[in-house]
Amino acid sequence: MKVIEDLVSELMKNDNAWPFLKPVTVKEAPDYFEIINRPMDLSTIKYKIYRFEYPDQYSIIDDLRLMFDNCNLYNSPNTPVHNAGLSLEQYLDQRLEQIENASINGDMPEGKISRCHAKRNSL
Repeated sequence: MKVIEDLVSELMKNDNAWPFLKPVTVKEAPDYFEIINRPMDLSTIKYKIYRFEYPDQYSIIDDLRLMFDNCNLYNSPNTPVHNAGLSLEQYLDQRLEQIENASINGDMPEGKISRCHAKRNSL
């Protein structure tokens, strides 16, 4: 699970992470909570990691996917936030593929991340 925890920290440092670093507020987006039922952001994910709320690394990935799904649902295409989300998600996909291919210390058995990704795409 440490590999995915480190990946979340890496994502937070990415230039495209700016819209996802903290929770969306009503002041920023007054209708956000009328559209988004399960808000998620990188600081909430880090907090949940810190509090041992994730049973496994796949649950962290699920929350990352939720964050991007929310971004795509709320933000219109070709807006700065939408584009940042697409870029950051693409970066996540590339890093997950690298982790999977490397099978780092057996922490991520081959194929597991792909199934998690496929699960998200089938929703």
